[in-house]
Amino acid sequence: MTSSPAPHQARQRLRRIDARQRIVDAAVTLLEERRWRDVPLEEVMARAGLARTAFYRHFDDRGALLLALLDRVRVGVDESGSVWKSVAPDGAAEPEADLRAGLAELTEAMVRHGRLMQAVADESPSDPAIAAAHEGMVAHFVDVTAVRIAADVAAGRSSVARPQETADALVRMNEGVLLHAFGRHPLGDPHEVSDVLASIWIATVYGT
Repeated sequence: MTSSPAPHQARQRLRRIDARQRIVDAAVTLLEERRWRDVPLEEVMARAGLARTAFYRHFDDRGALLLALLDRVRVGVDESGSVWKSVAPDGAAEPEADLRAGLAELTEAMVRHGRLMQAVADESPSDPAIAAAHEGMVAHFVDVTAVRIAADVAAGRSSVARPQETADALVRMNEGVLLHAFGRHPLGDPHEVSDVLASIWIATVYGT
């Protein structure tokens, strides 16, 4: 039987978790104030109330910190529009309404996390790990969108000829529009942005 850690070891582990969370929280706060490239580690650590040298006990470099921020929000962003993406076409009474609601969810997610996603987009060209994480998120959106469009085509709801390529174009358009609106302050109007995206998606997928 494995013995439980000594009390002081447990306290040390909790302190490490707390310190890491403080660094992440500080970075998120600073991203609301300026671009990632303009956020020095010294300021992150000062905002976290920790010595600069403590940073490297938790992260290898700035890129690793940015990936940690992305991991924290990835699930919420990925799950945006889950009703439209997951409902079987023969059971979807109002696919256009579901799509519109899903795009509204995605827009709200970008209102909350757009500055982080802008930082990821900005750093991707110079950091292969961030680029891979970024492209992985995009590819996931493209794939689930293509599956839904193909299912709608099979059910006679859509006449899209090339679901995968259409999904890729729509998702990458979304990213550009949403980053332009919410990647930096001042933020755009989420209702207007969502309505424009919904009009384009619905016209493309359902022809209405």
